[in-house]
Amino acid sequence: MVQLMAEEKSNIKEHLKNPKTTEELYEEIQEEMDWNKDQIKLYLTLDQKVEKDGDKWKVGERSKEEKLLELLRKELSSKQVIKIDKFVGDLPIDLVFGPDDILRLVKKTDDLKCPNERVVTNK
Repeated sequence: MVQLMAEEKSNIKEHLKNPKTTEELYEEIQEEMDWNKDQIKLYLTLDQKVEKDGDKWKVGERSKEEKLLELLRKELSSKQVIKIDKFVGDLPIDLVFGPDDILRLVKKTDDLKCPNERVVTNK
């Protein structure tokens, strides 16, 4: 059973090398797997290596640091300053970072800065 699950997950990821909607993916894999659309969507939502871009799913291999920086940049697109403590408290459960981690990552970027140890802004 476990081996079968691993093979099915591998098949899904093979199909997602090119982005697809849930419907497109379902149509492609229905002969290979005995999953309905809801099961496929649940798997896609829970697998950390699968990302949704608009209405299409794709396999993405981004690091947690890249995800964190993307969240910072997205938030800075609508704000001038982000308070680090509040940002840390609002992070998704799969991204565990402390203020010191954020400061260290921001210092390595070309477009973000920490004018003090409490906030992040664009350069």
